[in-house]
Amino acid sequence: MRTAGEVGTLSQLHNTAAGKAILASLSNQDVRRIISRTGWSSSPNAHRSIRSLLADLAAIRGQGYAVDNEEQELGARSYAVAISHAPTLMAVSVSGPLSRLNDVFGERAVPILRRISVQLSHDLAG
Repeated sequence: MRTAGEVGTLSQLHNTAAGKAILASLSNQDVRRIISRTGWSSSPNAHRSIRSLLADLAAIRGQGYAVDNEEQELGARSYAVAISHAPTLMAVSVSGPLSRLNDVFGERAVPILRRISVQLSHDLAG
């Protein structure tokens, strides 16, 4: 499988793991403001209501990572963790085909993403 995302491609924040990790680091009021400006995605698996998105963001805040489960691209999954204390809103993620990025992969990848996030946060804080 080849993914369509390439450097410089713009995506809706609410249908990518990195975007949702970043949105989860913001207040619900800020999320509402962003969505009111950007609108909703046409992707069939993406959130279609603010209630659905805010519930997902609450879960992300609780678990400390985000998942894009075919929301950005059919057949693809991503895991992401926000980078705190960075000079700008940032996240680190891993993406690939559903057949390879299953739940077992996620259980191994998320702790690594968290360690990378902590290290980047420390390095960027200088």
